[in-house]
Amino acid sequence: MEMRFVNRVSKSHVLTLPCRMAKGFLRGFICKKWLKMDLVTWNAQYSIGIDELDEHHRHLIFLLNKIYDVFVNEASAWDLAQVFDALTDYAQHHFTAEESLMQKWDYPDFNTHRILHNQFVKRLKEKREIVCNCNHRFAFELLAFLNSWMLSHILNADAKFGKFLAVKKCASSAESVGRSLIFSPRT
Repeated sequence: MEMRFVNRVSKSHVLTLPCRMAKGFLRGFICKKWLKMDLVTWNAQYSIGIDELDEHHRHLIFLLNKIYDVFVNEASAWDLAQVFDALTDYAQHHFTAEESLMQKWDYPDFNTHRILHNQFVKRLKEKREIVCNCNHRFAFELLAFLNSWMLSHILNADAKFGKFLAVKKCASSAESVGRSLIFSPRT
């Protein structure tokens, strides 16, 4: 048996796990030593042009990859819960910083964007018990959800904010240059 996860953003197969069903739980890659694999590799496509938020996104992808490592290597429920909690905490930190920047620049889609963040955090909190019980079937579904939501959110909603901010900053710079030309003394 094989499970496939399709990335809804790029429509490509992102994750294929050979597995066998045993006592109702998914068993993946039985290995003697820890395998280091990345589910997602950061690349320029994920950059939204805001350095601070791009660094946050890199770290969120790093944490997503850590959850994938824990899942693939069938680590303990405690290990999975620790990484999951780190992702949840960091996501909330990132959302606070991102929303603050949106308010500072009067982003017109702020409320919609904030709702997306709140729904994501709510869903993470709802899934906490499943993660702690280390039910690998549900952990796989959670991993697929995290991968899909994070990449889709970065490539769509956050990229839209990045474009908005670039235009806003450009207009602000042009306005500053125009003022300096108007008010500069003539020689």
